[in-house]
Amino acid sequence: MLQRMARGVVEMRDMNSSQGKTLPKSHRFRDDPNYLEIKKMIENFPADRMKQLKMYIERWLRNS
Repeated sequence: MLQRMARGVVEMRDMNSSQGKTLPKSHRFRDDPNYLEIKKMIENFPADRMKQLKMYIERWLRNS
């Protein structure tokens, strides 16, 4: 599960374990070749739909 998004860094945590231990790799969004496209999509996303998007992402993360 994505836990932290400070300064473009996402820390992956294993939420299936009781401790939620950190997985060995972290991923910097800015290193992703699609970073600018993803950033633009997020900036242009309608604010009134943000709650629904959050719900979908949380559901997707629970099922993965």
